[in-house]
Formats: sequence, structure tokens, C-alpha cells
Amino acid sequence: MLAARIRRATQLQSVLALMFPIAAYGCTLPDVRVGSRPQKESRQRSIRDSGQATTPDGGSDPPVDADGGSASTVNKRSRAADASADTGAELGPSEGGSNAAHSRGAAMGGSSGAASTNTAGTSGCSGLSCSECSSDDDCEQRGIVRGKCHDEKCFAPTPECQSDQDCVKLGQEYQGGRCASTLCFPNPRWRCEPQPTWTTNVREVTLPVIDALARRYLEDVSIAACVNDDLDCTQPTAYATTDRDGEATVTVPANFSGYMQQTERSDYTPAMYFMLAQLPDDGRLRNFPLIPSGSFDGLHLALGTRADSTRGHAMLIVEDCTGLTLSGISFMSPQSDTATTEFYVVDQIPTTSASETSTEGDGGFTNLPPGIVQITATNKKTGVVINTISLLIRAGTITTAYIRPASRGTSAAAAAGSL
Repeated sequence: MLAARIRRATQLQSVLALMFPIAAYGCTLPDVRVGSRPQKESRQRSIRDSGQATTPDGGSDPPVDADGGSASTVNKRSRAADASADTGAELGPSEGGSNAAHSRGAAMGGSSGAASTNTAGTSGCSGLSCSECSSDDDCEQRGIVRGKCHDEKCFAPTPECQSDQDCVKLGQEYQGGRCASTLCFPNPRWRCEPQPTWTTNVREVTLPVIDALARRYLEDVSIAACVNDDLDCTQPTAYATTDRDGEATVTVPANFSGYMQQTERSDYTPAMYFMLAQLPDDGRLRNFPLIPSGSFDGLHLALGTRADSTRGHAMLIVEDCTGLTLSGISFMSPQSDTATTEFYVVDQIPTTSASETSTEGDGGFTNLPPGIVQITATNKKTGVVINTISLLIRAGTITTAYIRPASRGTSAAAAAGSL
């Protein structure tokens, strides 16, 4: 009897080690599947597509903890914004900067005395009659970081800083941030740069689908893309089927806000995958893990709970703006009740004894009531709200979501929006 119990416990631990952190993201595929097929090995893709950022020399940065991290983890978008701040915002017309950088005081009706030649960049258009913008985003596109659009003219923002230390007073999210061209940029662990305005009406995204236990990419999985307010996905925006590399290529509107779902493969638990608010620049999404039917019971055994077939489950992965997992983050949902179990993953094993994420950045809730739920991720040490997201929970379904910091200038509490 004792030997049987030990054997069962060992088997359970093996299953959980494969399932977590959230579907074995920390495990690397066999060499012949590092990218997909052997001829694609140069892509160097691991099963933890979200785990560590690859450095130019092929190494990897360590996970970022809640207390800080290397400045080398600044993502491409942050670098691009910094480059814009270090160039266009400082340069005058003769140096390649925008001619439209007026002062904010003038924009708001003040008397800054700033002048402008107001070149809108439109062929054959010059002078004060030219329209430079219809929104603040247009000013950002012209290289005026945080520029304000007023009366179709772009105005440069009021200087905020002379040194990095000046930015700290703006809030905890600026701890470890930078002062560039008199503007404060928050730490990319806590706030991300706004998404660029796309010039196309649609975008193509690639979604890798994996078997969480077998640690392999899944071929012939039907995926439906659904907008947030289509709660039952009765009118999918698009369909796709994974290819031999386990990847589904889906064409969605450029401003798509919604989720992907898998409900047709009866050999896997029904699952939903909620998209990040900001789609990645390269269109490549994080892994969508599928768990074989019946295997999810292992999680409940580990947590000492029982699955309620009338409820659903949320698997959460929290990352900084560069895609590195964050430790020290706690999750909260006002829809959680006495039947709900909150857990975090430590050393690839889910536990109810932890109160925040480990370096694996994983956690979640079991037995959430069906419907719309809000999840707030907070830095437990500093109290900084990383973001608040809204998810759809369905009975008997696993909802996976990656959580990243809210965009700079966006209230993390307001970022939840509505489904």
C-alpha cells in the first residue's frame, strides 16, 4: 500500500512538472524540434516561448524579479521610443528634428512664443495652413514623443526632468526609469511603450499550439478568433488550423481585441487564449497550451481541491514589457469566491502556500464562476498595479492569459476595459 502511494505521488509530481509553469513553458523541446522542423532550427524556439529573452550573442537574460533587473532588458519598442526621444525631440529643423515641436503652453492657448513652419509631411503641403495631426498619436508618429495635437498642430510636451532621479517623483513605476530629452520614461518592468499606429487594416498573427504534457507542437488543431463581446464565439472573426509545425496563422483586424479558442479536439480540454492588449510587432504570439482531457485533475490533486464542472479555470503568466517573467506579483479577482482556489507555481509545482509569483511568473485560479472576471496583477512589495485585465470564464474550460504592464500614460486600473 505504501509503495503504491509513493508511486502515485511520484507520477503526479511528474505530470505537474510537465504541466507547469503553465504548460511546461520552462522545458525545451528536443533538438530536432527547437524551431519546428530540423531545417528551421535557426529560429531557436523553446517551449517556453515566454521564458527568457535571447541576447544577440545567443545567450539569455535571467528572469526579472520585482526588485529590479538589468537595463539590457529594455525592449525594442522602448529603445525605439528612446531613440525618438533622443533625436527628434531635441533636433531643430536643420538637424532632422520635427518642425512641429511647439510648446505645450502654446497648445493650450498660452503665450510660449514658439514658432513653427508646420510642415505636415504631405507632398506639396507646407506653411501654416498644413494639417499636422488629428490626434496625439499622429504627433508621436512624426517623432514628437508625447506630443499633443491641438488645432491640427503638434506641440512638444513640457520638460519633465534633467536626470533620472527627477523621474522618481512621478511614481513607483518610474523607479529604475530614465530621463531622456527632458522626458521621463518608466521602468519597462512596470509600464510599456504605447503600441504604434498600424497603417494596415488587418494583421497576421502566428499562434503556436502545444501539448502541455507531451511537450510537442500540435498539428491539425482548429482555432477560432473571437472578439471580446462575442462571449460564445458564435460569429468568429477568423478560422485557422495549425500546420505541421503546430502553428496557426490567423488574419485579424489591426485593432483586434479578443481571444482564440479550441473546442473541437475532444482529446483536449476546451481552452481559450486571451490576446495581449498590444499585439507583438512581429505578430508572433506566446504559446497556447492545451491539456489532454482528464489530465487537469492533477492540478486539483496537488492543490487538495476538486474540479467543479460548472466552473472554469484561469492560468496566468505575468511578464515585463520585454517578455521576461516577473516574480513578486500577486493576483486578485473580485469574482473569486469561497469555492475558488488561488495558486502560484514554485519550482514547477502549483501551491496554495505562496502568495506571489516566483521567478516562473505563473499562477492562477481554479473554480472561478462562469462569466466576465477581472484579474489585477500587483507588485506585492511596492503596491504598483501592473495591469488589470478582463477575461471570459466558461464552465469546464481553461482560460490562458499573459499579463504585461499597462501602456505608459494609461491607468492600469482602467486598462481592463470591458468584454
